[in-house]
Amino acid sequence: MNNELFNKVNTILFQDWDPLSVNDRGPSDEYSAYVPHLLVLINSNASREEIATHLNTLVINMASADDYAHCLKVADKLLQI
Repeated sequence: MNNELFNKVNTILFQDWDPLSVNDRGPSDEYSAYVPHLLVLINSNASREEIATHLNTLVINMASADDYAHCLKVADKLLQI
């Protein structure tokens, strides 16, 4: 696994996605468990909608919230790396 790419995705999840709102006090690897699957999606040329749907499903499971619009913005950032 490419450590640089892993770290970039992890940083975006922590700084931009952050469904638990912990980026001001939590560990920077709070969402690192989600990075491998996101790398699979990115490397398989998943669409922004597919990535956003995956992220939003995680948000719903973690925070009982639905923020698809925000997940689309995060997906766009992920697809730019």
